[in-house]
Amino acid sequence: MAEQFRTRRGDRQVLIPGPFVALNEALSDAFDRYGDAPALLSQDGQVLSFAKLGHTVAALATRLRDEGVGPGQCVAIVTDNRALKIALLLALARLGSDVALVSSIGALARRGQKIDSAIRFSDQNAEGAERSIVFSQDWLNTPPDLTMAFTAPGTLVLSTSGSTGAPRYVRIHPQAYVDMVTALPDGVGESIGSVLVSIPETAPFSVFLLLRALLGGHGFAGMSPSGGETLDEAARFGVREMMVTPLALNELVAATEMGAPKGDLARLCVFGSVAEPPLLARAEKAFGCGVYICVGATEIGQTTWGRFDSASYVTGWSGKMVASTEARIGEGGRLLLRSPFSSQVEAYIGGPPAFDAEGWFDTGDIARLTEDGVLMIDGRADNMINLGGSKFAAELIEKLVGQCPGVEISAAVRIQSPGGLAPELGVAVVASANFDAAAARRLLAEKLHTSAHIRIITCPQLPSLPTGKVDRTAVAGLFA
Repeated sequence: MAEQFRTRRGDRQVLIPGPFVALNEALSDAFDRYGDAPALLSQDGQVLSFAKLGHTVAALATRLRDEGVGPGQCVAIVTDNRALKIALLLALARLGSDVALVSSIGALARRGQKIDSAIRFSDQNAEGAERSIVFSQDWLNTPPDLTMAFTAPGTLVLSTSGSTGAPRYVRIHPQAYVDMVTALPDGVGESIGSVLVSIPETAPFSVFLLLRALLGGHGFAGMSPSGGETLDEAARFGVREMMVTPLALNELVAATEMGAPKGDLARLCVFGSVAEPPLLARAEKAFGCGVYICVGATEIGQTTWGRFDSASYVTGWSGKMVASTEARIGEGGRLLLRSPFSSQVEAYIGGPPAFDAEGWFDTGDIARLTEDGVLMIDGRADNMINLGGSKFAAELIEKLVGQCPGVEISAAVRIQSPGGLAPELGVAVVASANFDAAAARRLLAEKLHTSAHIRIITCPQLPSLPTGKVDRTAVAGLFA
């Protein structure tokens, strides 16, 4: 494991040697060094400077220490306030506490994870925690203890995306997320400016991008309620890089086509699920910058990286493997990955091991590796749709629908007929007025060679999970 990470000294980036305890020292150094530069964009549009964020983190760490919070304790954060959640995460890391970043602490507790404390507002539920600590705005006025010694951050307890059912919970050793942040420049690249991330700020990839941005002296922003508001705020915040899922990208591209500001982007990265060529081409045209594809997983970090080329891109193209990750194709075409970070990710809490005896992780993706090392993802094993004995990848169906004029994005699911006698194919489509649903049904019937009934509906947007992926269970519910 590399006991070093990147930070910035003046105008250059350097590697700081030493154990991961240095992470907290480097963050404190960044808060002091970058002072009035923007560090965080809150949900209500307020900008927190590095100095303000640093003061807030120190004040919160002091208050939590006085509340008895310290190393070895598992503490859950229960708040939807983006800036506060990030500040509490960094404060707890400074105290050496384990931090649970999950949507349901009750579900985590039922898996056997002891949660010593939960930090919450007075009107929020902390069921599952042994102690509830009610946050007050007065905490922010706590005089920070500037003599507090730096400690090593504790583990992160995180949930997987839950894209194929109930999420699983993993515990990640701090060395893993230091190493993952160190590896990011070899994958998604060095921090080039303020970054906007479409998934929740406490998702693993967001945490890594947050640390990369702050250590590089750059700001971190999330999504606003609408695509137009997000782009307005991003332009004001000076966002230079966006890391988004296909669902979020479609919303943002549509907003630019309606006149929202495009900003001054230098790089746009799409991750989380397979993106269709028309959407990526629209994004490249809308923002006028390089569009990149990234694949990764909570359990293993980033695995691929590559730039979109409209002349050669086909659905499922996912770039080449990053240097730190090995890949092989297992039984049934399932993609297996192995990374040096694997040894720092524990088994699923209350569940089976995350890796086999040799350290391989089963992604659940059906994939191929080309001779030149490019990863091609054909779909998710859990997204296979059985129609009268023939199985089809949902992503294949969505690719076919994407060929129809007017389609922006779609989701295919298996549904039951009204009488419950036979399975049907349901496709929810976000499309413009010139979309012809009847033509799409004919195309699918011809290409899939199926006699199954095909139902197509249009909707203003597809239901999504908190991670920004399509919520296929909710999509199926649209046909009820």
